[in-house]
Amino acid sequence: MDIRIIQKRNNGTDVFYYTYVDSSGKKHRKLCHDCRNLREAKLFVSKLKIETDSQYLIRNIAADMYVLGSEHLKRRKSFGKENCPITISQKRYFIELIISDFGTRNINTLKISEIEQFLIDDSRHSGSWKNFYLDTFGNIYEETIWKCDNPVPRPKFQRFARNSKKADVLTAEEVESFFCRDNFKNHDDWLMFRIIFTCGLRLGEARALQASQFLFDYKVLVVNGFCKINGERTFYNKKGSLLDPKIRVVPVPDKILNEVKSYMELYDKKGNDYLFMRFGKPVRKEYLENVFKKIVTSLGFTKDGRRLIPHSLRFTYVTMMRRDVNIEQVQKIVGHTSPEMTEYYTRFSLLETIQSIRSSFYAANNLVEIL
Repeated sequence: MDIRIIQKRNNGTDVFYYTYVDSSGKKHRKLCHDCRNLREAKLFVSKLKIETDSQYLIRNIAADMYVLGSEHLKRRKSFGKENCPITISQKRYFIELIISDFGTRNINTLKISEIEQFLIDDSRHSGSWKNFYLDTFGNIYEETIWKCDNPVPRPKFQRFARNSKKADVLTAEEVESFFCRDNFKNHDDWLMFRIIFTCGLRLGEARALQASQFLFDYKVLVVNGFCKINGERTFYNKKGSLLDPKIRVVPVPDKILNEVKSYMELYDKKGNDYLFMRFGKPVRKEYLENVFKKIVTSLGFTKDGRRLIPHSLRFTYVTMMRRDVNIEQVQKIVGHTSPEMTEYYTRFSLLETIQSIRSSFYAANNLVEIL
């Protein structure tokens, strides 16, 4: 609390007052009793035990949030929330930014419009960055359950438009050109990108591929995890958790199945062996992005300012599959979030899921006609 001392002259005598503003914004002025000079007034104020609402200051609420060894992270773990080192580091970075921007403000009196206007006036950062800032701010509101006598509900912030341009899809002719064997320096990269395209995988899911995920008798791939940026493998999919892994199955074209089977036999890949590795570790995301970029650039696909990234293969997969498969099945195959999907995967059943996507096998095999 910021306490100020005011000196006034009254009938030839110096009189001292102290003023402060409480959490509601109300200003108070009180007398410094029996103080004859400024030094005595400062001493008087220093001994005061003024009841404050410091527990509602944002800097105090967020002080130990996303700090290693903190009670905050212990609670997250108890509630089954992931404590990924990279996420912790990112969140703590944004917590410190928020403390710098709003740390001295009372969360009870801070207006939501002030936070949003602060970000509107920020011309340096992208919409995605601002949304992450707001999401982290929301975590601070949630923390008031543990730090404040009267918790403050998390507000519903408005979302900023994303500034990044949506990735483009490839045409059938471009897919054929891209997968020309001569474009790839080694067989592993060529096969990995073929699996990414024909199974509609995210990069993290492809990096995490293990031999046991391919069920050759059923002609499917079980997508049951992904590799984080640091190479750590999860046992749940995007938007999932250990309690609700959101496992899905994908039909694999016969041609790709045969290529994968031959590859596994050649390199003796079994069980939980990673399918693709470099230097004894899962392939790095940056490496795959670089391979993709070099190929599409050399083929002239990006001349007109098109945004082509590895995820473009997934977009292309969805686009092509939609020609022959209804949207509900495509959602199941690629793992897009929807209320129906959440209900469907409450209890995962492999055989039932395979049966539910059976009609998509024909469409999946059509994909390799251009490879």
